[in-house]
Amino acid sequence: MFGNLMIFRYERNGEIMRRVKRTTSEEIDKFILQDQEYRFPYHYIFSFSPYKVNLSNNLRLYSAILLKKVLSRIIEYHHETGKPLRILDFGCGDGRLIWEILKLYNQGMLKIKKIVGVDLSERAILFAKAFTYDNRDIVELYDKDLRKLKLKDKFDVIVAMEVLEHIPDKDIESTIEALHKLLDDKEIFIITVPSIFMRKPKKHYRHYNYNLLREQVNKFFEIQEWYYHIRKFPFELYIRLLSNRFFAINSQILLKILDKTFGKLVESQTKKGLNLFAVFVKRKR
Repeated sequence: MFGNLMIFRYERNGEIMRRVKRTTSEEIDKFILQDQEYRFPYHYIFSFSPYKVNLSNNLRLYSAILLKKVLSRIIEYHHETGKPLRILDFGCGDGRLIWEILKLYNQGMLKIKKIVGVDLSERAILFAKAFTYDNRDIVELYDKDLRKLKLKDKFDVIVAMEVLEHIPDKDIESTIEALHKLLDDKEIFIITVPSIFMRKPKKHYRHYNYNLLREQVNKFFEIQEWYYHIRKFPFELYIRLLSNRFFAINSQILLKILDKTFGKLVESQTKKGLNLFAVFVKRKR
């Protein structure tokens, strides 16, 4: 039994090495830490409206806030352009962002020409395919290194939501360059990354301040807007109120009061927010 487990782990690691072309044990270990989380589609276990459910941990609230911010910016851009969008979700994971975009598309709130999702995790892409199956005519999903994909189309919106912190230093520039080639002129590149004010887990290579993010993308993209958001103290206090061992809040009225009290405060811009949100446009080369 244990021998089989060891063989499986060896083969799995070998597949990861072939898939991502990484040689150091640190890089493989970090990839495995993230890949193993996709034994379950964990991005689907929170409500899109982040303050209307009893969230059991801060990751769910954090992810819900980011999803809300990114979707709002995509909707805003759609209203600005008025055209059907071609969207690339780089590092799409289990496809939660794509799923939410498709809900808006199916409700007639967004015009979508095509959505492409790319992620190195085969497990994650299998979940993404399952959740987006009904719209497979406009969705393409790939479990490959973006730099090796030969995508024919250019995109109006590229999103890298909580992705750059997973990329080794030696691969950052070539990855950003590949994204630059895929973004159409005068279109937008949305990035969210955990800030230096948040504790860094083992699976991340780095957390960001504005200077570091600008340094990594400045060669290929020009920043259009940026800000820190998700205030640490009200965020942590809200989590303690929603998830603790002493009581549970099940009253919808009380949850709405908490929403009004904490919602805007948690999500508002601040100098030391837990997340950095930025929008870039393509530099001409």
